[in-house]
Amino acid sequence: MRNRIEDAIKAKSSSLRLVDVTKKFRQIGGSGEVIAVDNVNLSIESGELVTLLGPSGCGKTTTLRMVAGFESVTSGKLFLGDEMIESVPPNKRDMAMMFQSYALFPHMTVYNNIRYGLKIKKLPEAEITQRTNQIIELMQIKGMENRLPSQISGGQQQRVALARAVVIEPKVLLFDEPLSNLDAKLREYMRDELRALQKRLGITSLYVTHDQSEAMAISDKVVLMNAGRIVQVGTPLDLYNEPATLFVAEFIGKSNFLPCEIKEKNDDGIESVILGARITVPSPGKNFSFFKGEATAVIRPEFIRVLEKEDGQFTGVVRKTVFFGNFVEYEIEIKNRIIKVESYCPLEKKIYQVEDVVGIAVNLDGIRLLKNNDGEADA
Repeated sequence: MRNRIEDAIKAKSSSLRLVDVTKKFRQIGGSGEVIAVDNVNLSIESGELVTLLGPSGCGKTTTLRMVAGFESVTSGKLFLGDEMIESVPPNKRDMAMMFQSYALFPHMTVYNNIRYGLKIKKLPEAEITQRTNQIIELMQIKGMENRLPSQISGGQQQRVALARAVVIEPKVLLFDEPLSNLDAKLREYMRDELRALQKRLGITSLYVTHDQSEAMAISDKVVLMNAGRIVQVGTPLDLYNEPATLFVAEFIGKSNFLPCEIKEKNDDGIESVILGARITVPSPGKNFSFFKGEATAVIRPEFIRVLEKEDGQFTGVVRKTVFFGNFVEYEIEIKNRIIKVESYCPLEKKIYQVEDVVGIAVNLDGIRLLKNNDGEADA
């Protein structure tokens, strides 16, 4: 049964829009400027969970901090619903943020940590009590109300931090790598819990992480950034199966990058030469525009099968075999180039050993063709 606080959060949830947002910092010890975020445009619909993903220094955290109001916007506009907010102070933006460190007050009990934001808003005591009790029940932390943060586990602290953020019924919830302090198993569990709660509440969420598996698991949309710019925006499936650039293909998941020469286009697909073999690529990718010449064929390891040496399009030599239980990872040398292969359900198949000569079959539908000099323009 939904309680009052769930309905209130869903009703207040708002869209968020960034228009031509740029952030420049003055260079330390110099007169120049560093562009940390470069002309970012992004729309987040009400109730969506959107993740900013990218390598360290790509601008994702700076973008989140500008949305929160902790960093000023050098140029551009921020909209919360129809309201322009880039000049609104952080405490007036009707947002809540979960920090990497949780930022719980160590001297306060769980109960007082959660009710703190409501107290600052000077709400009636009866409403504070009602909302605090409801969020404690929703977050399944009943029985811990009188404990200090130091007396509960990391996962429980995360629940308390989330409860404190949600209880004020914000229009947007911001996450700054909230799971990075947890061990791997608990991190995966809390990731799933967090996503389930976000969907249940229908609260607009902007999430920052450098962990691609985390981004893929929780997001409605992933925004991949590099060097301050958006490289591609899409669902996790879009970014994995339809990378717009070589950077996207390399950052999201594992890939083999093979030199390719594009010859011609016909009714069956794109005629190409890959590793010396003439191959028709039936689905070169949604982002592919036909051209002739040098390119890169991107092939995910799971789209390659290892067979007996007389089968497949290529013949190679196994250079490495690693058994992971649910799959075997191979490194196979073909024409002086190492190809990575992931073979699933290995106990149902033969497991090949180092120095075995094998055949290689590529699922042609899994090949994507990308330009070698693709840019990293905004999506």
